Amino acid sequence: MNKTISKMGIIGPQCRERFLPFLPGGPLQQLGVTFSGISDLKGRYCISRLQCRFGLLLGTLEGQARLRTLEDQRTLLPGDLLLAGPGSSYCYELMPKKTWKIAWFHITPSGRIPWEPSEHPRVRACDMLDRIAREMEDLFSEVRRVRYLQAEARHAKESYLAVLLERLLQVDRQPLASSQIQCLDTLFAQVRAKLAHPWTLQELAARAGYSAGHLNRLCREHFGRAALKQLHVLRMTAAIGILRQSDQTLRAVAHQVGYTDEFAFSVAFKRHFGVSPGKLRKQ
Repeated sequence: MNKTISKMGIIGPQCRERFLPFLPGGPLQQLGVTFSGISDLKGRYCISRLQCRFGLLLGTLEGQARLRTLEDQRTLLPGDLLLAGPGSSYCYELMPKKTWKIAWFHITPSGRIPWEPSEHPRVRACDMLDRIAREMEDLFSEVRRVRYLQAEARHAKESYLAVLLERLLQVDRQPLASSQIQCLDTLFAQVRAKLAHPWTLQELAARAGYSAGHLNRLCREHFGRAALKQLHVLRMTAAIGILRQSDQTLRAVAHQVGYTDEFAFSVAFKRHFGVSPGKLRKQ
């Protein structure tokens, strides 16, 4: 496996990746884990994914690397946990003369973990990474042993590792504070009242008193989408109401909900609802 990936130019010859063997139908597969491992990386290593089909958990155990997303870039340091849901786009790579040791899991959206599709991954501190890595190392050791109770021991270790992963993700889904929810609701009530205004992410963040990145994280937790996507939903919701209740021209409707012309509005409307505004009005 390492030789094949190395020939593809994704990783260099100094990288070593150990892939976790699963029991068929065991606790990890039941959880939705499809691929997992611990990687000791040095030299060339670059993974890039666009609208990835699976969820990713990636924890930095040692060293550092660079993470690039559609929003920004940052350095991943020991204790950092990268969570990227299905549909997200990202790239992580080794920086020159640096090393990086990681534990990672690919998780299918159809498993027991209720992934919420997200376009942007997030990073948070995690104090469980060393414990998870130890359990993975124990599994590596267990599969090298030839003992009567090997399968039973592996099942028990997989079960505990699955519990740790579920606990980790439950911690990540802590609800927002009431003050944060009130702030978001107030902000987008103001937006709804002035949809014709040319809102930008920077202006929304400034009004809320957050950075652009933090506002997006809060919006994804509260609304299930980033700030500008929430703005888009509000505009489309208002547009369909105007089309149903009035005979205004498409140009007038477009201007009311923040589009400079009816052509851009029609394209956005059809992409959102699957039908053009003119056809919807006739229906």
